[in-house]
Formats: sequence, C-alpha cells, structure tokens
Amino acid sequence: MKLTFITGNEGKWKTAQDVLGQYGHELDRKKVETPEIQSLSVEEVAAFSAEYAAKEIGQPVMVTDVGYYFSALKGFPGPFIKFLNKTLTSQDILGLVSAHDDRKVIIRECLAYCVPGEKAKVFISEQHATLTREAQGNGSAIDNILILEGFDTTVGTTPRDKLEQYWVDKLSHYHEFGKYLAAL
Repeated sequence: MKLTFITGNEGKWKTAQDVLGQYGHELDRKKVETPEIQSLSVEEVAAFSAEYAAKEIGQPVMVTDVGYYFSALKGFPGPFIKFLNKTLTSQDILGLVSAHDDRKVIIRECLAYCVPGEKAKVFISEQHATLTREAQGNGSAIDNILILEGFDTTVGTTPRDKLEQYWVDKLSHYHEFGKYLAAL
C-alpha cells in the first residue's frame, strides 16, 4: 500500500520509511500547511491535522505530532513544544522548571491516519525522559536539556545514528500502524 505522509521533517520522514518499510508499505511525502488547533492533547492536534490534510489532497494520509509533557509544569508545554523551541532558549526552559525537583518528561508521539471523509484513527506511543540542570550539545532548545530514558547524555550530544535507532525501536505507534495497514 502506498501512503502519503504529511511532513517536512527529515527525521520523521526517515523513521517512517524505516519502520513502515518493514511492513511493506511505501510512502510518498507532501508538505501541507495545516492549521494547528489549540489543545493540550497531541491526539486531538494530530487527528485534526490528518482530517484537514486528507480533505485538502483527497487521499489517505498520515500525520505525526509530538507533545512534551513536563511533570513540573502540569503537562505544559505538551504539543506546543515547537512553539517553545522557536521562542525560548534552553536556559529559558530550564528557568521555567528551576523551582521544581521533578524533572520528568513524558514524550507522547502520535500518528494519525485519515481517509478523506472519515474520522482519523490515532496511534500513540510514550517515551520517558528527564530534564538536565544545564544545557549541553547542539540542536533545538529542548534537545540540549533532554535525556531520553536509557541514555546518559542529552539528545543534543547523542550521536545521530544512536538516536535514529532509538526512534525506530521505541516508536511503537509506527509498528502498530504498520500492522494495522497490513491487516486492511
């Protein structure tokens, strides 16, 4: 089955190809600007985007979105992580949580699949991470202060190939989706 992935993100594109290729699915890629609804639910954001994109291009699509839920901030920023990365530095983000001992972060990865005219089907996986007390590395603001479970260094200092393999292995929602499509 050939499927259109709505993304401009090279990392997401590579991960999707690697995982879904294991299930015999071929991907096309299109970039469609979708309005982002205001919701702390990454599932709602991804489902809305998938339904919008499917209607726009008139074919089945998949869309992914991610939310970073900081325990110390009662789940903020959630799906607003892209906005946080664009507007704040690593130090700014650390300042938001500096008065808290709880450094836990839940990363909710969401894949939404939609056939035009239908409701999106949503697949979710979660990873756990912690926030450092000082920035280290290169990359986005969050990359320089986030340590994924099972790692000793920030995302910004971890070799790219190790991160790519981590995402292929840990993003169970891609695997669930690949199996779902194979059963259609």
